[in-house]
Amino acid sequence: RGFPSTLVFCVDKKSDVNITVRNALNAVYTDQEMRCIDLEESQMKNRGFWNVLWTWGKPNVDPSVLLVWQKINHFFSSPELTRKDRMSQHIGLLAAHRAGEPFRILPETYSLPDQFLACASAIGRDNGSLWIVKPKALSRGRGIYLINSQSMIPKQGSVVVSRYVSNPLLLDGFKFDLRLYVVVTSFQPLQAFFYKAGFARLASVRYTTKPEHLDNSFVHITNTSIQRRNYDNRNKRASNGYKIPFDEVLKVLERRNGVNAVQLMEDIEQLILASLISVEHMIPQSVSSFELFGYDVIVDENHKPWLIEVNSSPSLSSENEMDRKIKSKMVEDVIRLVSPVRFDRNDLGELLLRRMKSSRWSRTMPRSSLELRQQINSELQNVLNGKLPRQIIDEVPSCKKIKKFKKIAPTKTSQRMLRLKKRIVSASKRRSEASMNA
Repeated sequence: RGFPSTLVFCVDKKSDVNITVRNALNAVYTDQEMRCIDLEESQMKNRGFWNVLWTWGKPNVDPSVLLVWQKINHFFSSPELTRKDRMSQHIGLLAAHRAGEPFRILPETYSLPDQFLACASAIGRDNGSLWIVKPKALSRGRGIYLINSQSMIPKQGSVVVSRYVSNPLLLDGFKFDLRLYVVVTSFQPLQAFFYKAGFARLASVRYTTKPEHLDNSFVHITNTSIQRRNYDNRNKRASNGYKIPFDEVLKVLERRNGVNAVQLMEDIEQLILASLISVEHMIPQSVSSFELFGYDVIVDENHKPWLIEVNSSPSLSSENEMDRKIKSKMVEDVIRLVSPVRFDRNDLGELLLRRMKSSRWSRTMPRSSLELRQQINSELQNVLNGKLPRQIIDEVPSCKKIKKFKKIAPTKTSQRMLRLKKRIVSASKRRSEASMNA
């Protein structure tokens, strides 16, 4: 009431999400164009009220009742990508094939307790090698530790155990990984955008693989939530904590380490595509969904990037100026990319009321599909003020302000990798059928 065509954003109350998204909205829209309200349970269920729902966790909404122009910042099956066990399973099936080289982006990984014996066997064959244990569904570095023997394998708990990338590329002797951002607006067909402004996260203690430092998180775990606890080490790279902007890191690696930055970027983009393509068949299409994913990538001394994990709801906290600059601008660009459509709530209410009152509605529907589409489109034109939601998969809003997004799917590379996946899946089915018939 009082704002029939105003864009309404319902935003999670979680502080870092709420503050960053609100700041971004205020930069994109005027007060007359947009209203931002804190997310309430009743608002989630009122499907005719809001334009965009931005939550930190899984939204408590039935996707089947959403209007086609409403947007939610999650795909309901995205844990197929963001849970460490499921992701490794999907990628591993493709990587195991002899033609699966483009999908060999993960360190050797075992899911416990199901693969306990295989994990123990692998660690036993390579005595003294380093492995890293992670809970399957936690984030921010919680519950992560290193092991180097069979006796240290956890006997309980739902975890993954991965071969540790023990030869990482270093910055001034410190381990680092890359936090990069990807927006997916469709999985079937795949439409994804790489955001060019991420950052490197550095450890606060010089890197070493000596056994006495095996349990030192400040050496091995680069998550900012871990490194900020190291009050004894003030090597904080000026005022930005243990972070360096991604574009600066590329320049440093090129200058000091001889890294071909162009090639590294191509390899990283292919890594991202491989992960998305490995799960695209598991995530049903939802016209109302989009999602911002946080990719954690580590580069080894041979300049090969490895996928560590994919985060749903990556942190939007702004602890320093670099955070504020990168994350706020990124959310602004996500909003511009998604380009939510205004709708007239008064016209929508009148339309629904007319249909409810018409007891003969079902008998008076146009018989031909063309007439039906024309009638529906005419009604939608009124509700949506003459506009329709973006439907063409290749169509990207023509806005110069989102130039930091690079479309990585659909592209020639993504189409080639999708065809490779289909060949691998078909070959695996034939091999399985032949084995059953033998």
